[in-house]
Formats: sequence, structure tokens, C-alpha cells
Amino acid sequence: MHIQQAIDETIDGLPEPMRSRIKEYIVQTRGKMIRPSIVINTAKILEGDLDAAFRSAVCVELMHNMSLIHDDILDGAPLRRGKESYHRRYGIARAINDGDVLLTYALSTIDHEPTLKILLEVSLMVGEGQII
Repeated sequence: MHIQQAIDETIDGLPEPMRSRIKEYIVQTRGKMIRPSIVINTAKILEGDLDAAFRSAVCVELMHNMSLIHDDILDGAPLRRGKESYHRRYGIARAINDGDVLLTYALSTIDHEPTLKILLEVSLMVGEGQII
């Protein structure tokens, strides 16, 4: 399975109309997929569980997108990769809610407790980084 397919299939579990908004946003802001690639390639090198690695990679990418949504709000950024930022398109309240739900949903896809603990710690560090 390709990482983008795994992300799309995971997003399909979100309720409408949020699902459509998030899918559109991820398509318009799609980057190089470095973060999920690192997760998957590390699992390959260490001969780890590739199914778990794909779930973790998807979670990492969704968490990253949540952080972009919230970061643009905090920075008042009108654009993301040359396109209208999420909060400008859908409003600040909806962007905050969608970002929060996206984070919670992403973390809920992880069923390996040590991995979940690491991702929660990373999420906390992202929030602390925004404070700085």
C-alpha cells in the first residue's frame, strides 16, 4: 500500500462534511511526505511491523496537518503553499475544531501503547513549541 492511499483510507473514517474539508486541505497542501517516509523506512531498516509502521506514518502525517491548520491560525497566515489557509476558507472556529478532531482521530488509530505514548509526547512538544 502507498502512504497516500493509507492516509486517504484513514481520513474516510471521519464524519462528513469534515472528511471532505480535510481531504481537500491535505491534497492542496501535500508536501514531500518526508515524515511518514521516515517512519516507514525506519521500520523497514529495523525489520519492524510494516502494518504498524503504516498506521504510525499516517498518524504522524495527520498530526502534522493538524499542526499546520493551527499554526496558520496562530500566525494569521492567509495562505498555505499558495492556497487559501484552512481557517480563511472555513473560519477560525471550524478550523480549531477540525484540527482538534483530526489530532484525536489520528491518535485513536494507534493500538500499540508504546507508540501511542511516543506520539502523545510528540504532540505535547509541538504544542509547547507553538508557545515558544
